[in-house]
Amino acid sequence: MTRGHKLGYLMSDRKEREFKRREQEILQAALELFADEQWEKVTVAQIAQHADIGKGTVYKHFASKEEIYARMILDYGEEMLAVFKDLLSGDDDPASKLRQLLEHCFHRFSEDSACMRLHFHCKQRSFRERLSEPLQQQFAAREQEFMAVVAPVLEQGMAEGYFMQRPLCQAFIGLEAIFDGTLLMIRNEEYLCMPTDQPAMNQETFIAEMVSFMLSTLTGRIEPAKA
Repeated sequence: MTRGHKLGYLMSDRKEREFKRREQEILQAALELFADEQWEKVTVAQIAQHADIGKGTVYKHFASKEEIYARMILDYGEEMLAVFKDLLSGDDDPASKLRQLLEHCFHRFSEDSACMRLHFHCKQRSFRERLSEPLQQQFAAREQEFMAVVAPVLEQGMAEGYFMQRPLCQAFIGLEAIFDGTLLMIRNEEYLCMPTDQPAMNQETFIAEMVSFMLSTLTGRIEPAKA
């Protein structure tokens, strides 16, 4: 490589690092703004101001606010996928693996209001349809990755008698429905609205009870909540 080519390569590499750094600053600024209750009213101009850059710079990285939403949830999904693989790769029985996984997910979402809001927003069909074709394909591919990680645990559980036999699609849909319903109750603190003759339930207890209920739908028997 000649000196001129080497210098050009170094400059190109530096520009690429700078581009990625600025992109992460935009995403971080958006995440901080989305933690507010009025997150849906946040504009690209506000994101730019929060990141201390020009609005035009944001559009060099993202075509729209929806694209920022999409990138944030895709990045979050990549982080969670690594956690899924780690938690499900141990030697525990399938039910124990799923319990650890579900508890981790509930706690992770309950501690990050912005990610919880994005989780629900990005699942809407109207949102997906506004995205570019490449982004739609990325969402579909990410969902397939999650299913590919969880499916072997469900299949193992069915083969070894931990879980009832049923089509995988039914198991996934049922778990997802209960999971999202539980998240909504956590977000709205609806678990506090118990009958007056029942003891007060804190979030930790509620999560433990709901995880046990989800496992019960797989095992066909009542699963006691872990203390």
